[in-house]
Amino acid sequence: SPVPDAQQPAARPRVLAVDDTPDVLKQLRLAIRSAGMDCLTCSSGQVAVDFLARELVDVAIVDLQMPGMDGFEVCRQIKFHERTRAIPVLLLSANMSAQEKAHGIEVGMHDYLSKPIEQQDFQVRVRSALRCKMLYDELLRQMALPAQLPIVPFTRPVSGSVTIPGSKSLTNRALILAAIASPQTACTLENALHSEDTEIMIEALGRLGFAV
Repeated sequence: SPVPDAQQPAARPRVLAVDDTPDVLKQLRLAIRSAGMDCLTCSSGQVAVDFLARELVDVAIVDLQMPGMDGFEVCRQIKFHERTRAIPVLLLSANMSAQEKAHGIEVGMHDYLSKPIEQQDFQVRVRSALRCKMLYDELLRQMALPAQLPIVPFTRPVSGSVTIPGSKSLTNRALILAAIASPQTACTLENALHSEDTEIMIEALGRLGFAV
């Protein structure tokens, strides 16, 4: 008989590695598996975009300099489509300039990785991206179950700010995150929200331009 859900092992995170160099893909595969994650690989940007139209992953690591569709365009494509826009993208480069980092942020990059791969730095950055994705997934799960959440209405004025009545007594992390439009912003708040301190939540929301 099937094992009950509560006893089933948690699924391993799925990480997509995209690079046109076989040796780099091999290094990425080893680093990803050493971090306890499943690795899927693509040898070009177009192949990666086509793959993500069929399957989803938790994190994508994309080489910046590739022939044809480069890392910037792959990231832009991932963030353009609703199906894939929550996937954190880490761009990979041997020497990313400040201008390239700024452009990466503009197209939706979550973070970047340097070549050659250094395992400790790699794990810290990939796990940070994974934590962001898991947080966003949990937000969506909570929003799909409104009957299980306290009824605390919030409004979005024309200005775009968010007002949450009764915020002084609000301790539900999911409802705070429901006011946030992107996984990147949700991840920015994660450390503050982790304490379950309502005053810290309100202060963090205020710094991001939300009216509470």
